[in-house]
Amino acid sequence: MDYSEIDLNSLKVFISVADSKSISSASKKLFISQPAVTNCIKKLEAILGGKLFIRTSKGAMLTTEGKMFYDYCVDAMKKINAGLNAFSKFANLSIGQIKIGSSSTIIRHMLIPFISYFSKKYPDIKISIHDGLSDQLIDMLNHDEVDLSIVNTPIEN
Repeated sequence: MDYSEIDLNSLKVFISVADSKSISSASKKLFISQPAVTNCIKKLEAILGGKLFIRTSKGAMLTTEGKMFYDYCVDAMKKINAGLNAFSKFANLSIGQIKIGSSSTIIRHMLIPFISYFSKKYPDIKISIHDGLSDQLIDMLNHDEVDLSIVNTPIEN
């Protein structure tokens, strides 16, 4: 079965029809034409190889397999929304973590005021500081153990 033809909008249309139990209501809610909704459902049914709805004069009712598919689609949409929200928080510095490597001298005399300022501005960003010698700090950076290393010696890499 080729799922590459199924896009997120198709699933949104499907969920909307299932929730409203009506193609016309879903059409109004989604601001798309009724034929477009009908075509989307028909295409989805063709890809899946089965009926999602039983169409009656009272509207569209989910089939047994349609109900099962609906439950998976709703769970998937919840996860996608959670992922989008988490990404947004991370990108906007609402959450996250920064790992800094530096020598104790630089930490005490230079970094503490900056870290204090940053922590007040972004309280949900966790900052961890790793103390070490320049060679150790470079190694930590190369092994992704820190995001940033501040060293005070000439380095080749």
